[in-house]
Amino acid sequence: MKIYQYILIAVALFIGGCNSSVGELPPVQEQTDICELVVSVSAETTVAKEPATRADTEWDEDPNPEDPITPLEYAVDHISLYLITGDNSVLYLTPTYMSESDNRYTYKVKVNRNASYVNRQNGSYYISGRIAAIANYPDGVTPAEPLGDVPYPLSTIERSGHIPMWGVTTLDRLELLTDRTVSAGEIRLLRSVPKITIQMAEDFKDIYKITSVVPDQKDYLATANCFPTGGNTAATTGSLLIEGCFNGTSDLTDHAAPVFYNLGTDKVWTYLAERECLQVTGESDRPLSFTVTLERKDGVTDAPFTGKVYLCDYTGGAPDYTTAFPRLVRNHDYQYKISLTPLEFIISFKEWIFGGKVHVELE
Repeated sequence: MKIYQYILIAVALFIGGCNSSVGELPPVQEQTDICELVVSVSAETTVAKEPATRADTEWDEDPNPEDPITPLEYAVDHISLYLITGDNSVLYLTPTYMSESDNRYTYKVKVNRNASYVNRQNGSYYISGRIAAIANYPDGVTPAEPLGDVPYPLSTIERSGHIPMWGVTTLDRLELLTDRTVSAGEIRLLRSVPKITIQMAEDFKDIYKITSVVPDQKDYLATANCFPTGGNTAATTGSLLIEGCFNGTSDLTDHAAPVFYNLGTDKVWTYLAERECLQVTGESDRPLSFTVTLERKDGVTDAPFTGKVYLCDYTGGAPDYTTAFPRLVRNHDYQYKISLTPLEFIISFKEWIFGGKVHVELE
């Protein structure tokens, strides 16, 4: 057969192949050693339920969908996932977003069963270790190291509308299968900032508004730290000792005044970098405090009311300055409610007990 006859036959075969439908093409062979892990992450849920762990408790009341809290306290805009092996090697995982439901976010991660960190036994493949997550780090950046100082400017919360968070879960001999996805469980996220909420009591919220909240001390840090103390050994986020999570930044030169959201209404709040509070050493010393100014909503031009919120416990109807809170700790909501004649502050941590009342005469 001459060479031009070979060419004609090849062209005919090519044209015939082009006439076949896509459905008749042979299937692409999948990589048989690739396993898909499904990882869920979330902050405290907005759904009322009995908390399973301390980290399950709601951080605030359910936000009104028509008037949502800003920033979005439950939302995950960007996630970075890491596998921490038994010898504390840190390996970056590449997550692919899958879905979101009730502020629970699901991601897919591909794992090669032939990787060095995978254990093999009797023909089965297992993975052990911890998966750590960093959510909402500024500008979608993935920090190189999840177990150590992970600082970020506090202004990123106002700019992005999201709060950086950190969480961890443990995998104990999780079998890697290639014929279906494998659940790696849920990572509960711990917000990296404390929150201060000041609001009018129910009987007064339609009469008075909060027009100003001014800190009476300086040195509020402009830099926060995403990583909590204790995270380098915690099996789960909920197993962390909450008061022991404090991990203030070592940068004491960069400061910024707290930004209170929603001024001019009956409820305001701010997010702060963790910090050491004023240590009381004498009778003249005072804990950290905020001067709060109230005005009537009906436009009456009476002189505004002012009062102080002290970050301490109270005894006998007055602030007990010797019980100043030693620290402002991440993921705590320090809540105050105000009513008039006299001005009443109700102090509580939304999640982790601490409560009391004090009556303070208006200045």
